[in-house]
Amino acid sequence: MPPPSPVTCALLAHSRLVGEALSVALETRGVAVVHADLPESRGEHTALRRLLADSGAESGLVVADLDDVAQWRDVLTVVESADLPWLVVTGSQDLVRWGALLDLGSPGVVPMTGGLDELEGAVEAVRRGAGAMPVAERDAARAAWHDLPAGQRDLVRRIATLSTREWVVLESLTMGLTLRDIAAHAGVSEGTVRSQMRTIRQKLGVSSQLTAVAAFQQTLGLRREAAS
Repeated sequence: MPPPSPVTCALLAHSRLVGEALSVALETRGVAVVHADLPESRGEHTALRRLLADSGAESGLVVADLDDVAQWRDVLTVVESADLPWLVVTGSQDLVRWGALLDLGSPGVVPMTGGLDELEGAVEAVRRGAGAMPVAERDAARAAWHDLPAGQRDLVRRIATLSTREWVVLESLTMGLTLRDIAAHAGVSEGTVRSQMRTIRQKLGVSSQLTAVAAFQQTLGLRREAAS
């Protein structure tokens, strides 16, 4: 009987050093790794889709700190838009964020502390179409996610569609900057930032700048009060 063909896996990491170290470790275990940086901009997402289409990768690993809201948003976007089953490797224990990723189609979340045996087993499980994480952990994460109000879950999905520039605008507003301040820092006109704000409101399905900022803070856990 011929030996099984090697698993080909795409690997994305926010930290290049972490990604390269994990690539080397997996390759020593017979996993062929296609390495790329975790995309942040629309252009980088487009380039990633081209790379994946040419790579023959059967699954993907994305390594990120889900407690960092910007990285979480980038991972949400990858899981939702890049056409592979994406395992998520993280040190975060936030079950709500795990559940959001599972709901978007991730086959599993693997703790950073789990070790290479657990990670290799999860990659192989994805290849076989089997469960890639313990059932109890999956159920707990899904329950934590679905305990959120439906409107808040919808906002999480909508926030994942924001571009990096739109994300920066909202994040700057939460820090108390005005649209004029944001324009000055970015070296663009205030009208440009106002146009970005209109696009943000449309994507989030809200009618005002204040509501957009409140939704951003609440949904990403920056502030726990409900938006008024």
